[in-house]
Amino acid sequence: MRLLKSVTLAVMVCGVVFAQSKISPVISMTWDHDPTGNTDLTAGQRIGVQSSIGGDRWYGIDTDGADHRTYFGWKYAKLGIGIIGGTTESYYTVGASYAAISGLRSELEYVTKGAINTLRLSLVASF
Repeated sequence: MRLLKSVTLAVMVCGVVFAQSKISPVISMTWDHDPTGNTDLTAGQRIGVQSSIGGDRWYGIDTDGADHRTYFGWKYAKLGIGIIGGTTESYYTVGASYAAISGLRSELEYVTKGAINTLRLSLVASF
């Protein structure tokens, strides 16, 4: 009975959250570069959801399966904080975002994971 109540409450809360703002799925193709001398680009993909706060402001969550991140964006800036899966190590992102056309953005972010710092170039599609 407690499980049924918990599931019902979770569904109600999710319904209220989704009804209050525009939620859209986000898919991105990323290329990470380690500026310490490695010249290879590591390609990857991320999937998540984002919500528009109004106009040119948004927030969301995304993951690539190994790490999970919450981010906030405003006009051309994007800030994020995440956790690497399976550990308690956190990482931070600071970057710029440019919306070329509606629903498609290009992003350049500086990602710091402890002693490892990378540059991430992303092509992000939101629906």
